[in-house]
Parts: sequence; C-alpha cells; structure tokens
Amino acid sequence: MSAIAAAVFCFILGFLSAGVGVSAMIRLRQVQGWPKTQGIIRKIEVKGIDEDRVDIKYSYRVQGREYEGERWCIPFNFQPDAEAVVKRYPVGTQVRVLYDPDKPKDSTINVSSIGSTILFISVGILFMAFAFLIPSL
Repeated sequence: MSAIAAAVFCFILGFLSAGVGVSAMIRLRQVQGWPKTQGIIRKIEVKGIDEDRVDIKYSYRVQGREYEGERWCIPFNFQPDAEAVVKRYPVGTQVRVLYDPDKPKDSTINVSSIGSTILFISVGILFMAFAFLIPSL
C-alpha cells in the first residue's frame, strides 16, 4: 500500500471515529436531560455468540400509559461484563428509566459516561494527525 493510500485510509478512519464520538456526545447530552420515571425489570439474560450481550426488557409508565423498553444504555450499548449487568438488574428490580418526552417509548435505564465519547473523538483526532505524518515516514 502506498504512503498516500495509507494516509487517506487513516484520515478517513479517524474522521469516522471522531464523527461517531461527536454524534454520541450530542445524543448523550440530550438523554441526560430526559425526564425520569420508575420501571421494573421484566426479563434479562446474557446472549450473543461470546455471551457478551445483554437482552433486557423493562416496563414503565408515562402519563398513565404502559411502555416496554429494551435499551440498556445510551449512546453506546457496550457491555464489558454482561454477567455483571445481569446480576445488577435481576428480574423484578425497580430501575430508573429515562425516556424521551416527545416519544416516551424511546427509553434507557443507563447512560454511558462522557469518557467513552471522548475516547472515540480522541482516537479519531490521533488517526487524522497520524495521516499527515505517514507521507513523511
């Protein structure tokens, strides 16, 4: 692969990573402002080929109407230890549910830390900076 092609590849990869991070940070800020209500875990289990994904269902009420949510975390749904998530939220556990006031069926019970979004942005910036160094190597 030529140096120019490698530089272009690194720049595009960095741009995409930074874009994902910025988009996630915007979403994170929106979600942090959502109203909260009480919910209850109805189903939770570990799934996935490597048993690294949590399948969760919880119910909650908004203005007298019952909803069911399936999202564990916004903006990233990373589950580094799916078993720990299952132990933390056994069936029947009451949870705080954040929901979109304009679309109450859009909800989550967890919000990622800002650190994960900053990581994506930082990695993106590093890849873009490295792209400019590659031709001179």
